[in-house]
Amino acid sequence: MVLGSRSTQLRGEFGGLQGRSLLPGDILPCSAPSTAGFIGELGAEPADIVLTRPNARADDIAVRVVIAGEYEAYDGPAQDLFWSSSWKVTPRSNRYGYRLQGPPVTPIAPIEKRSHGIVPGVIQIPPNGQPIIQMRDAQTSGGYPKMATVIGADLWRVAQTSLGGKLRFERTSYTDALVAQDMLSAYLDRLRASVRLFEEMRRCR
Repeated sequence: MVLGSRSTQLRGEFGGLQGRSLLPGDILPCSAPSTAGFIGELGAEPADIVLTRPNARADDIAVRVVIAGEYEAYDGPAQDLFWSSSWKVTPRSNRYGYRLQGPPVTPIAPIEKRSHGIVPGVIQIPPNGQPIIQMRDAQTSGGYPKMATVIGADLWRVAQTSLGGKLRFERTSYTDALVAQDMLSAYLDRLRASVRLFEEMRRCR
């Protein structure tokens, strides 16, 4: 573990297996299982079941976004393309950003901005028109125009989309984003309570 996490951070070369990607023939060390205090499995429904939404399509992952600073710099057809397209997660994606592939989204006129603060979830559009979603290890500043921002409650959906998977953006309001965050927080609170109860039952044995 590094800083409380077992995740691998490739650019920093720490965590995981010697801070690198897995290679054929690698053997991962793990602890031997202990059955002395076994009392059964911890029952918990996966987030993608508990937090699913009506009318979700099976062919891609729908993530809710709020529009961002430079949205109006794109005309109607470009905006429609952004909403209607299925965006493929490319192999160039990592913990810093998910690079997507689809029909190019271009602004009305070229946009040149000084670097400014950005946060995880921001969807930037570089000159090639292919969106980049800033992820958990996002850089703190950038100059590409911002089309939208994935709400905090849906950023995990992006993170768990496999390479080659498809994302679709759904516009939502700030108020609905707060409601979604409350639902996610409530789910996590229930999960933590279940884990604590499970651990207490093990200790009692």
